[in-house]
Amino acid sequence: EETPLNEPDNASDFDASQWPSVDLAYEFVAPSYDWAQRRFESIERRIHTFLAFTATLTLGVPALMAAVAQCVNFASVWFIAGMICAIMTLLLGIVAKAAISLSGMWHLNLDSLYKEWLHLPEREFKINAIYWASQHFGANASFISKMGWLLISMLFFFSIEVALLLVWVVATLA
Repeated sequence: EETPLNEPDNASDFDASQWPSVDLAYEFVAPSYDWAQRRFESIERRIHTFLAFTATLTLGVPALMAAVAQCVNFASVWFIAGMICAIMTLLLGIVAKAAISLSGMWHLNLDSLYKEWLHLPEREFKINAIYWASQHFGANASFISKMGWLLISMLFFFSIEVALLLVWVVATLA
């Protein structure tokens, strides 16, 4: 990975006339964490909701069929394939929830601010904050994107499950 040109190691070397927008960019530091947090919570909610919906359908359809149909074939290839897709959906959701629980979001470390930044001049402090906020925003966006792909994969397997269970229901009731 390449080192950014504006890495804050030499933040005091950033000439104010060459970098006139530091104050403007600094205004985006706190909001960038809020934006990432909202996106993070949104994808987490969607994964959680989708897990609950999948579990409900996966358990509900066979229970309903057992109550309604006189002869239910749980050994049907359609039913088994549907359950395999359901398991894949649920496993992907569990992996996503585990990743969310174990990884979480990147934030500025307040202990580091206290121990390593409070002695810095204001301009250098702002440059460091901008740099690390940009690094954290990139890492957070990448993680959220990966969770989005897991959610899309869940939707893919869920769609196949629904189609297979629908064929199973029609074949059972026919």
